Amino acid sequence: MSEPRLRPAAADDDERVRELTLESKAHWGYDRDFVRRWAEGLTFESDRERWVAELDGEIVAWAALVPPADGVA
Repeated sequence: MSEPRLRPAAADDDERVRELTLESKAHWGYDRDFVRRWAEGLTFESDRERWVAELDGEIVAWAALVPPADGVA
C-alpha cells in the first residue's frame, strides 16, 4: 500500500467529498436518508481552505479549515 498524499481540494472533488461525508455520518448511526438529503445540498464554495487525502489515487478523507473569527480557528 502506498502512502497517503495530501493536496488542496479541487472543484471536481465535490462529489467524492459528498460521498465520504455521507458514509462517515452513516457510520455513526445517523439516518441514511436524512444524511443523503443533507449531503446532496452541500456546497463547497466558501473562503474555507479545503484539503483531501488520496490513497492509491482515490480520495479517502477531507478536511476544511475555518478562518479565525474572534481569535478562534
